[in-house]
Amino acid sequence: MNSMTRDKALQYARYRLPYSIEASKFVIETANVSQGIIADIGSGTGLLTQHFVGEVEKVFAIEPEFEMRKIFI
Repeated sequence: MNSMTRDKALQYARYRLPYSIEASKFVIETANVSQGIIADIGSGTGLLTQHFVGEVEKVFAIEPEFEMRKIFI
């Protein structure tokens, strides 16, 4: 498996469009997980993960690419 370069990770962080706050709230309400746990698999730089922090009991952000984890928001 090829590892992502630092430059590619930085480009992702710079140009990736943000996730909608409304969409993350919809997921929390629809799945009824406000008192539960969310696992963000392939969390990248944490753009989606940040919407769940403070809104659910516990959040696990799982990202296999070291360079993406290094610039986690």
